[in-house]
Amino acid sequence: MELETSSYGPVTLGALIRALERSKFDPEGKSRYVRFDFGGLVPASLNSYRGYYSELALGFEDPSERHGEPNVVELIEMLKGAIGKVYEGWKGGQYTMNEDTAIFVANRGDATDTGITGIYTSGEYQVVLLTDYFG
Repeated sequence: MELETSSYGPVTLGALIRALERSKFDPEGKSRYVRFDFGGLVPASLNSYRGYYSELALGFEDPSERHGEPNVVELIEMLKGAIGKVYEGWKGGQYTMNEDTAIFVANRGDATDTGITGIYTSGEYQVVLLTDYFG
């Protein structure tokens, strides 16, 4: 299953949540694991994106640093928690995120110009977050 992708910019928070909701369980009813399409890295945290403070940044880390890959249910909970939440911009300011907020991929303080463009269900047990460069 793939999420509708965008060639104009990263997908929105709401679109990503809906796509993950549709793909969260494997055939045995267990939550699938999620990772990015680069470097074997996994989602870790949400922050205001340094490139555009009013947008979100989904951070990443090595799965060995967090004792494995997060599952899709955990990621959905994190993303839903961002709706209506106020984030501090890198150089100040308060920014409230909503379902129409774009999601970039960057750790706190970084501006990578990389955004999430969709998801791909890889086999029965994994969902891959697809990314692209928007520089």
